[in-house]
Amino acid sequence: MLLESTHINILLSFIRSISKSNDPDQLLSYNKRASILLNSLLKQVRDRILSNHTLTIDQRLENIIISLAYLAVELTDRCDIRAEIVQVLIDFYQKIPTAKYYEIASFDYKHTLPPAEVFGFCIHTALTELASTSDDLKIRDKIMSLVADIIRRIVESLRKAAYEHSKERYQSIYRFEVPFLLGTLRSIGRISITDQSLISQLFPINFIPSTQSIYIEHTESINTSTSNIKTSTIAFRPIIPKVLTKNVLSLTSENLQHIVNSNTNVILSTNDQQDYSTGYNHLTSTYRSLSSVDSNDLPMFDDDIPANCLFFSVSGSTYRRQINSSTYMNSDRFRVCLTVPILEHLHETLKLIDNRVVKYLDKVAIIEYDSINRINMSTSSSKLPARHFPYTYFGDILILCIIKLFRDNLELLARFNERLASITKSTYLFVQQLIALKLLDLDNDEYEKNSHRYRTRVDANAAALELLCLSCDDEIEAEKLCTKCAEKFSQESLSIKLLAAQIPLLVTSLEVLSRLAEKHKSLAIYTIRALCDFLTEPSPVLYKLYRHTSLKIDAQERGFFFNEQAKSSKEYRAFQIFEKLRDAAIEGLCKSLCIRLDSDPKCVEALLVQLSAKLASGHVNDKQTSLVCHNTILTLGHMAITLKDVQHTQQSILARFQQRLGDPPSPLDILIINQIGCMLISSLNNSSNLAIKQFYISSLNSFLIKPSRRIPFLINKFKLPFIKLTQTPVEFIFDRTTILKRKDRKNLKKVFNHISCLSNGPQTTYEEILGLFTEIIIDSTYSTYDNANTNITGRRTTKYKQASNAVINALANVAANIQGSLELMNLLTSILELFVQLGLRAKDASEKSTKNALKASNTAGSLGVLIPVIALVMRRISVIVEPSERVFRLFQHFWFYCVLFGFADSERGLWPSEWHDCVRLIATKSPTLVAQAGPYVPLKSAMPLKPEQIAKEDNNELKSQLNNIFSAFPTAKPYIDRFGFEQSAYTLSVYYLETFRVRHSLVPSAFQCIFSYLEDPGLLKDKYGLWTLMTAVGRKSFAIYVDEMKKMPKSPERNKNLEVQCQFFMVKRTHVRAEVREEAKLYLYSLLSKNAFPHLFCNSVVIETLMNIINILSYSLNEDNLHKVTAHHRVPNTNYTIQFADTHEKRLELSNAFVDFGRTFIEQALMMSPTLLKSCIQQYMLKLEQGKKISNAARQHKGLHVMWEYLSTYSKTADANATTGGNKLYYRTDFADYMVSLGERCAAVGFVEGLDRSDYRTAILQVKGQMETAIYNRLSSLDKYKSLQQRRRRMSTVAPISDKGIALDFEERIAIFDSDFRNGLFKLTAMLIHYVDDSEDNEHELRFTAIGSTPNGINTQKENALDRDMVHAMTWLPIKMFTTSVMEGAVDCWCWAIIGRPELELLIVEEIYKVWEKIISDRHGLYSIDKPEPSPLAPSEKEELKPKPPSVNPHRIFLKFIEERIFLCMHKADIEMEMLVDLLHKSLSLILENSKAPMTKHVGAVGLRFRFLYLALYLVQSDYLSDGVSKFLLREKIYHTAFDYFTVHHHCPTQTHNELRNDIRTLIRFFSLVHGEKKFCNDSPITINGSSSIPNGINNETIDAASLYGTTKSGTTSGWINALAGSSAGVVQGVGGQSTLSRKSGNEIINY
Repeated sequence: MLLESTHINILLSFIRSISKSNDPDQLLSYNKRASILLNSLLKQVRDRILSNHTLTIDQRLENIIISLAYLAVELTDRCDIRAEIVQVLIDFYQKIPTAKYYEIASFDYKHTLPPAEVFGFCIHTALTELASTSDDLKIRDKIMSLVADIIRRIVESLRKAAYEHSKERYQSIYRFEVPFLLGTLRSIGRISITDQSLISQLFPINFIPSTQSIYIEHTESINTSTSNIKTSTIAFRPIIPKVLTKNVLSLTSENLQHIVNSNTNVILSTNDQQDYSTGYNHLTSTYRSLSSVDSNDLPMFDDDIPANCLFFSVSGSTYRRQINSSTYMNSDRFRVCLTVPILEHLHETLKLIDNRVVKYLDKVAIIEYDSINRINMSTSSSKLPARHFPYTYFGDILILCIIKLFRDNLELLARFNERLASITKSTYLFVQQLIALKLLDLDNDEYEKNSHRYRTRVDANAAALELLCLSCDDEIEAEKLCTKCAEKFSQESLSIKLLAAQIPLLVTSLEVLSRLAEKHKSLAIYTIRALCDFLTEPSPVLYKLYRHTSLKIDAQERGFFFNEQAKSSKEYRAFQIFEKLRDAAIEGLCKSLCIRLDSDPKCVEALLVQLSAKLASGHVNDKQTSLVCHNTILTLGHMAITLKDVQHTQQSILARFQQRLGDPPSPLDILIINQIGCMLISSLNNSSNLAIKQFYISSLNSFLIKPSRRIPFLINKFKLPFIKLTQTPVEFIFDRTTILKRKDRKNLKKVFNHISCLSNGPQTTYEEILGLFTEIIIDSTYSTYDNANTNITGRRTTKYKQASNAVINALANVAANIQGSLELMNLLTSILELFVQLGLRAKDASEKSTKNALKASNTAGSLGVLIPVIALVMRRISVIVEPSERVFRLFQHFWFYCVLFGFADSERGLWPSEWHDCVRLIATKSPTLVAQAGPYVPLKSAMPLKPEQIAKEDNNELKSQLNNIFSAFPTAKPYIDRFGFEQSAYTLSVYYLETFRVRHSLVPSAFQCIFSYLEDPGLLKDKYGLWTLMTAVGRKSFAIYVDEMKKMPKSPERNKNLEVQCQFFMVKRTHVRAEVREEAKLYLYSLLSKNAFPHLFCNSVVIETLMNIINILSYSLNEDNLHKVTAHHRVPNTNYTIQFADTHEKRLELSNAFVDFGRTFIEQALMMSPTLLKSCIQQYMLKLEQGKKISNAARQHKGLHVMWEYLSTYSKTADANATTGGNKLYYRTDFADYMVSLGERCAAVGFVEGLDRSDYRTAILQVKGQMETAIYNRLSSLDKYKSLQQRRRRMSTVAPISDKGIALDFEERIAIFDSDFRNGLFKLTAMLIHYVDDSEDNEHELRFTAIGSTPNGINTQKENALDRDMVHAMTWLPIKMFTTSVMEGAVDCWCWAIIGRPELELLIVEEIYKVWEKIISDRHGLYSIDKPEPSPLAPSEKEELKPKPPSVNPHRIFLKFIEERIFLCMHKADIEMEMLVDLLHKSLSLILENSKAPMTKHVGAVGLRFRFLYLALYLVQSDYLSDGVSKFLLREKIYHTAFDYFTVHHHCPTQTHNELRNDIRTLIRFFSLVHGEKKFCNDSPITINGSSSIPNGINNETIDAASLYGTTKSGTTSGWINALAGSSAGVVQGVGGQSTLSRKSGNEIINY
């Protein structure tokens, strides 16, 4: 039973993989496994249908049906498989009325509604969408007619049982028939307004039936996700009501939800976010009526609740929220399928459910519910949970679903302009009949008896009211309906509980008023009067709710409601209801005004006068007056936003707000500020010009202008971004002279003046509001201080005192919600100007109040409150790279004040930590404090303060801070002591800005900003030594950068950051200024040092950049010296450029220096990973020739020349370990192998370039066949050769065999087979590298998506369909021919593939490590079984007296590759390092675990054994592994494996002289590590950490290459880079590491 939920997820994953294909039929024809699986699913359904027994629907059959329906919906009509699936679904659906449904759901079934209702809801959703997406009208009508017939059969069956009083069918009716009918009525006819199907929304990718815990955990993970700056640092109260979101933001429906979530709920504080946990717990505890989750929902619910949670757990819920989320259909995929005739047929069917049937169903529900509860009480282990069947009544829920069926489908039909006269009349009479039968009556006394039933009936009344509104075509009846709706607001006897229960009906009544006005425009004036009276009289219902929450309604105390304790209180519930009613009334009033504007243009002005009178006469003395003022202000604010395109409306409302603000001061000021903030946001949206065009298009249509004489005259005159409107008779592009000759030019002038007024209106409103906000902040902050020493308290000093915090909050909301980069920059400029202006006043105030430290702190605090607002804007913009002079000066002044008042120094503890966090966020986006263009401006001129405003104590304090910061730089102190105030403040500003930027920004360009200061000519020439201080700041920043990179997980993102940084330092190392070059050289050497990131030596991108720079510098030497080459030359594949020096001598000196650096770089890379380095060079050469399409591209590349030159020189280096005085050359064969490998790669690339994309699959099969043939031929030849040897021994002859074609040519034949295999291996690798982004083949592959993951990740490179097959063949085939030659070629191919396809690196190494495990299991190489050797005392003629050593040379090559990967991954990849540590554990074993040790004990493999043990022990002694069980166990295995070798008899060495000498060196090196174990082991017990053996991001001390390999080139120079190579004497020196457990201490812990 536990597998049922997994079953549906597996099926859905399989179905999605088919539906995502562009051609599913071709996929199924190509992929036989997918076709077989799909046919098996169809066969299972057919077998059930065609069976002679009654159809039994179990949960697995349910899952199959839902999955097949999901697939059919996602496919198109042109797919053949869709027609087959649709036919199977229809055949199954016809059997449902007579089917037997399962009763016991799975153990983890978490839905609240019965399984039959959930299944009915799902299958009818799918059938509706199948009909709506079908191009064949016959299929559409067939499906919907069948649904209507099935509904009629079920209804007739229920009616028959009701009239016959049948008791035998109680159980079937309660558990299957009625729930299935409810699910059907809730889903049929509904379609999606977007291209995403509703069935896919029910079963999203991360669908898990366990709904509650998953959703809450997901919400918490989003809220607790952290970045560099803590989320809680920017905490403001959102001011935009949910009802105003669309009007304020003025965005399309697609982007609206994203903007609301990202800006209001994330950037602002979570204090005002909607909370779902309370309602969510109700969803899973018991079934709920729709009074709290439908479109008339309380604010505690939201559209963000997952669809499967809502529709599977809430009775009566429908798709109306998704359908009504937009006022228009923006999808062409789905069409209305429930036509008027079918709807009429359903109406006739549902009329059969009369009062008698309803009472019968209620009786059935009561009896069966009690029966289930009695069974559960008597049997504690009941398999039938009561929560799966929660209904205690059916009648009201059934009526609710019927009404919603007609309401939702009539709305859809009305959108498509269907003829609805007949059906609307029928539904109108149907509702009247329900009212006459008293099936919709509300008995308030029933609420205490059964609150759920009462709420359900309220829902039914609300839905019936909407249905009456839709079907009411007569104006007289509509007026009566308006009167009935208005009467509901005058109920004075309702309690708070009943008001909470009736909230859907009350809100629907308010909405119906505006909808009736929209349908019958003559009713608009009545609607306006009714809604205005509801708000301003006010309504008894509204006033009662207000009295209940009046103490908590003020905006200052509103935060009370947003803590967890208050959300469950009755006050919070009443507050929600109150806001819902008020918002619905205000929204309806604005809609009615828009409707009335066509017939009465003065209606808005008249209403403004009426509301202004209410606002002017109201003083907050009593609750009723307070409510009137609150409602009036909110109404005016909503009108200013909704009617902003009406002339002078927004300006008039703003003037009234200004008149009321602070006159007298009251809590209403905060509410007014909030409304003004919303007006400011709406005035900055980009849709105002579109409104102007739509408003005046009718006026311009009256002018008949010849198309041949049109010029963009309006665009030039009014600066409006008008576009060509081809859908209108006249365009906004016409001839000005023709218009001016017309007689009605006076009217035209009025039109133009009106357009000009409107186009300037938003800008005027913006400037007025910002001016008002600035005045409020300045006056509330400093006017009191100006009069602090007097006893006079004027009105001006207290007018805006309590409004300043609200203004800051409003500015934060503006910063979080306005759209457009230009608008954001304008707002940022305005806030920065305000900040600077306040800074000047703060400095003056602090000078006047030096004796009052508290007041001086308050003056600076007035600046601090603006810092979070600035941070909000900075978070939403990109990094400011090229600021205007104005913006640059403002940021310069901003950082000056941050230093002066201590906002940047968190250690002083003067200000809240949130302000310091915001300053750090601002630093990540701020421009550098050095002018990018224009002449150098002296610091004294750029200072915001005058010299007389600066005290000597201020300068001494700043210099003291500088001395503390740069105490490690002795050269900086003399300059600091000579600094004036300007230099000290500037240096501290740069220090805080750049250190914050590096520490809190993840982009590589963060540290690169320091070079803007180092390259600035003004700083270089500064007489105070500012450039020296800038170098100190740079080194401080670089140390921070290195620390931050070390803390980061070793991931591809970190490696990309490091390689970009290394590229940048290489480019700056060629700078024309020697000072900059030296700094770049220092950073580059530090970045590549052994304590930082030495793996960059083997980074392919860095190596290519190195060769490109050498090539560019060599190009500069060819230029004529007279030309004075100063041009910037771009480095390929980067965004950096190199500027050439002026003279040839300087260019030559620079080129030679960089070439020397390149040689040293390659030397270290060869010591670290020679195979990978050579693969980088080879791949770059092949890429170079392919890119330039010329044969001499590589021949002319100077960078490649340097690489080749050094490789050839390095191959001829004398062997320092030779005993013959160094006459023996070292690495000569290695270079020859390198040349052979290069030729094989070129041949493989030529083979691949001759292939077409369609031939790849065939070519792969041919190459794999070639390799298999080579393996077979080699084994056959080896068998023949062994048989000849056995025959020779039997004949006791030593003469050569005469069959020279087999025996004498054996080695040549074997070499041919090895060569054929290597050629195939290189061809396979070349195809893997060049086979990129083949979308056609990808369509034939199934792609399963894990739960919670994103299919086809956006930021991940696409993996081709054949990649895994080619990688598998490339890695696994070589072990079938495990020879030295083949393994050398395999390692070359592996490195080539890693370089050529870096996105597949993890996949490749994963397969390689599995191959190592396969070698262990197959007992090859080091793990081969020891062969018994014959005794020389009793020889046999059949046995050959010679040693039988294992073939370990291939394994030796493999181990060398593993060594290189370990060293690189310790600095590069944590994931791969975990695999390597796991590989070491699997490769070593304890003697007690396996008496037959897997490693061979032959003396010929002793070197390889202890080389492997040396590698493992070195890793144990390094700092990479944390102390824990894994590290302790690995050390034990190392010693067990080492001691195991000495448990055999003595052997005579079988190695050659050089091999034996190298093996002895390996033993000595291993002994050196063992001897040094005393530094890592002690007798004190240490607590074992049971966590994972490899922590992410912990790598404080890195190992060096010499310790890994034990050899180095003799005669190398000492220095920064040579530290990577250790001594070759065999003794490991200075191996640092953390202490770990010894064997003794481990025993102590165990015994303890």
